[in-house]
Amino acid sequence: MLMTGGFAVVLGLLVLLGWHTHNVHLLQIIPTFAPMQYNAALGLLLCGSGLLALLGGWARLAGLCGALVMLLGGLTCSEYLSGIDLGIDQLFMQHFIAMATAHPGRMSPNTALCFMLLGTIVVVMRTSGHGARALLLTGLGSVAVMALGLVACFGYLVQVKGVPGWAYFTDWSWSVGSARP
Repeated sequence: MLMTGGFAVVLGLLVLLGWHTHNVHLLQIIPTFAPMQYNAALGLLLCGSGLLALLGGWARLAGLCGALVMLLGGLTCSEYLSGIDLGIDQLFMQHFIAMATAHPGRMSPNTALCFMLLGTIVVVMRTSGHGARALLLTGLGSVAVMALGLVACFGYLVQVKGVPGWAYFTDWSWSVGSARP
């Protein structure tokens, strides 16, 4: 958990630095791929900080990080589901890379869902300890996050443009009024 939390903090900080310095190389793995959004980097930083806080015995800080990650993911999911822009996508940083996104600055629905799950896991680990129900919930949540992550990684490797069903929410072409297939 220490390495995972540390990696998430460092990656989140590097991407946030990239946004603040307008360094595109810190935002995109490959120039043709979508950049990591500011809020996604913030979510990574909060997830990693929550894990490290759990390890350090700082339960309140862990709970705060987990709750903020759940809120960030939940608000983003509600934007996708309701079609209403809550203004959180560019709250902290004006989006300056317009690539592969229908909503400038908005993380993908998969990322938002993962942050909701990860925030819940951190809060449950903070409040419930290591009881059977807590372990079951954290285990199932972790498996779901891992599955969503593997699908995204596989998609990047084989250069799939969008997972069926999600492309409507994330693909830029839908936002300019083109007809659905």
